[in-house]
Amino acid sequence: MNLELRSLRAWVLAAITLTSACGDDAATGAGGGTGGSPEGGSGQGGAPSTGGSGEGGVPSTGGGGEGGATSCDAPLIPVAEDAGEFLGAFIYLGQSSLGAPVDVVYLEFPDGAPAVGVLPVTDDDTSTCASCVTFYRGCDADLANCEKIFLAQAGSIDLTSIGAEGETFAGTLEGAAFIEITLDAELVSTPVAGGEAFCWDSYSFSATIQ
Repeated sequence: MNLELRSLRAWVLAAITLTSACGDDAATGAGGGTGGSPEGGSGQGGAPSTGGSGEGGVPSTGGGGEGGATSCDAPLIPVAEDAGEFLGAFIYLGQSSLGAPVDVVYLEFPDGAPAVGVLPVTDDDTSTCASCVTFYRGCDADLANCEKIFLAQAGSIDLTSIGAEGETFAGTLEGAAFIEITLDAELVSTPVAGGEAFCWDSYSFSATIQ
């Protein structure tokens, strides 16, 4: 397992330090439309869904509420991907660049390597989710000191390949709806009041298992 994957927990803890210090000050209004960054989304607060979007911060992969239809952001395109077992969990890491600023997609399966198939992404927090999808924005080159953290509250993971070390972990994250969160010292997530929200229609991943 490479250095980036081994140091993942340290990176997460560094992100906690920043977001805990910022608190609600880290929250901003959300941008709109599609594009190359994950800064789009809609509204404030509330639980995201894959249905319509209106006031209440519900990112949508379908039609919109007030102001017309909304669309999901273009997902991150990973330039480096890693996957493997880590402290009993199975994790995946996809990053947007090798230098700062770095955006990171982090999938975690706390109970170990999942089986091939479709896995639901639910609105559990990071301490209870079975298929956790977290997005870290604006990290430094060491994948630390990230500007914001987001947690997927809806969607699914269509896992098409998994195996032993040296084999491929691959699939697609579909219909992911993210809300802005903070993490405490126990890695328990709390939604940011009035925080940013956005969605991705699809994010494909493929990594060699370390």
